[in-house]
Amino acid sequence: MEELEELYSSDGIYGSLTYGSPFVSKGLTCATYVTQSTLCKGKKILCVGAGNGYEVVKFIKSGYDVTSFEMYHPDVEILKGRQVKGYAQDLPFEDKEFDLYFCCEMMEHVPEELIVPILKEAKRVSKEVFFTIATRDDPPYHTHINIHDLPFWYSKFEKLKFHFKSIQYAGGLPLLTTNGLIISTWKDGIILHAEC
Repeated sequence: MEELEELYSSDGIYGSLTYGSPFVSKGLTCATYVTQSTLCKGKKILCVGAGNGYEVVKFIKSGYDVTSFEMYHPDVEILKGRQVKGYAQDLPFEDKEFDLYFCCEMMEHVPEELIVPILKEAKRVSKEVFFTIATRDDPPYHTHINIHDLPFWYSKFEKLKFHFKSIQYAGGLPLLTTNGLIISTWKDGIILHAEC
């Protein structure tokens, strides 16, 4: 148990350039971005699809009130009492219970028919959402079963009347949306930050 907790310390996984996979580093990168911005200071966060919980630990260590929602949870002391098991399309939380719904690299793993139910639940339980979504396959694992480009994801959020605060994508030059929002670049995939 103590060895696992060492991975989460500032001298462990956070300081290592060789540990983990792109999924882990993206979660940590995005959690670090949130903690270093004015995006969600001192607020309540729901991390959905958090996997091993690296981003959850980052939020905890940065002073946030965090709940981890996942089908599998690692047995690590710092996460005790913060883990809820279940499905993202059926969240056991009150309306607007969270200030931020944080979901990094999960949507490409779920069947397409679950997109709208998951987004509806995200909108119901939170005031804002922050999604990162991969837009390409993940060889040799091939676990990305729901791969789409920015227009597809944009339309899903727009139809549910999310109000975009920022959009980033790995598409090269910045773009301008019809409502004047600048879509800037992100190293891989898509980031969608919106108010509910």
